[in-house]
Amino acid sequence: MTEQHLPEGAEPGMDAEELELLELEAEARRLEARAAARRRLGRRRALLWQAPVLALAAIALLVWGRTTSGPDTASAAPPETAAQAAAYAHKAEISLSSVHIDPPAKPGDPVYVYLTVRNIGGVADKLVNATTPWAGSVDLVGPGGKGGVPWIVVPAHGSVTLRADGDALALRSLKREPKRGDTVQIGISFALSGTVQCFAYVGPVGAMTPQDVMEAMKYMDRIPPTSVMP
Repeated sequence: MTEQHLPEGAEPGMDAEELELLELEAEARRLEARAAARRRLGRRRALLWQAPVLALAAIALLVWGRTTSGPDTASAAPPETAAQAAAYAHKAEISLSSVHIDPPAKPGDPVYVYLTVRNIGGVADKLVNATTPWAGSVDLVGPGGKGGVPWIVVPAHGSVTLRADGDALALRSLKREPKRGDTVQIGISFALSGTVQCFAYVGPVGAMTPQDVMEAMKYMDRIPPTSVMP
C-alpha cells in the first residue's frame, strides 16, 4: 500500500493492519450506500449480505490487533479531522482489540477473557455485560477472578485493558470448554454503545488466522461442531 492510495482517515505511523482496517470500514460504508440505492430499484439482496460480512471482517481485524501497551487508561488516538472531533464530542466511540482466552491449565479451571477496549469518543462508556454461545453466563470479575464487578468504565479519549492481574470476563456454566486453537464468539455490551461482536482466540494474542475467523463466522450465535476446530 503506497502513500498515494492511503484510505480516508489514515495518519502517519499507522501499521498495515490498521490501514487495512480503515479500508474495510470504508468499503463497508460504500456497500451500505450502494445497498440503499439498490433497494429503491428492488435489487438489494446481494449487497445486504455483503455489507454485514465486511463489517464483521473489520471487527475481526480489530481482534487480531497487537496487545495495547501502556497503562489501562492510555490515551487513544484523536479523531483525524475537526468534523470527526465534533461528531465524537458528545458520544462514545468503542473498538475492541487483542481479545483472547488463556487455555485452562486443566479441565474445570476458570476460563477468562482478556481484551483492550478503546474509546475515541468524548463521553465515557461502561462495559456492562457479555454473552457467548459457549457459556451460560459471562461475569465481570476483579483481579484473580475474585468478586463481581458491576461494570467497567471506559474513559473518554482513553482505553481500558482487561487482563490476568486486573478486571476480566469470566465464562460460567460452560456448554463446551474452550481448548487451545478454538475461536470463541463473544458479544461485549456497553451502556451507550450497545453490543459489539468479536472473536476470542484460545491461545496467545496474534495467533488467530483469517481462516480461524472465517470458520467461526459460519457459526454465529452457536457453538461450531468440534470437527471444524483445529
